[in-house]
Amino acid sequence: MYKTKDLIILALLGALMLVLQVMMSGIPNIEPVSFLLIIYTLVLGRRALVVVVVFNFLLGLVSGMGTWWFGYWVVWPVLVLVVLLFRKIIKENFLGWSIVSGVFGMLFGALYSIPYIFTVSTTFAFTYWINGIPYDLIHMVGNYFIMLMLGKRVYNLLKNLVAKYNLGTKF
Repeated sequence: MYKTKDLIILALLGALMLVLQVMMSGIPNIEPVSFLLIIYTLVLGRRALVVVVVFNFLLGLVSGMGTWWFGYWVVWPVLVLVVLLFRKIIKENFLGWSIVSGVFGMLFGALYSIPYIFTVSTTFAFTYWINGIPYDLIHMVGNYFIMLMLGKRVYNLLKNLVAKYNLGTKF
């Protein structure tokens, strides 16, 4: 069971992701969400899924809950699961996490288009994905360099804050 303090912290982390995404929305496909979710998952483990739920709901409230919104319910939990699968292998190697983040940026459009298979059509989903590949390339490069430059520092900061304030030790 989650403590109230822990739920508040997780909700604030989700809200922080939304604020940073909105702040950077003028730069196509350069976003901090992938970066932060990888860091959150490395430090918080599966609790990062709570952050995903908060972020997705807040994003839906801010931007509207159209068919585009369903893609985020696929993309972000997949990223958390990928990090959970690889965190014992890659550990604190942030070159490795930069590669994972970059590959995820390249695959973002393919993952994001999955709900369109069910809400529109397979043809639309495939076309959407293929047309977005140039943006996925930008996403890949942005994700790679954000993680490479900031990953270790932000990871250590969050890890120290969690330890210092005894946040979520019973998750």
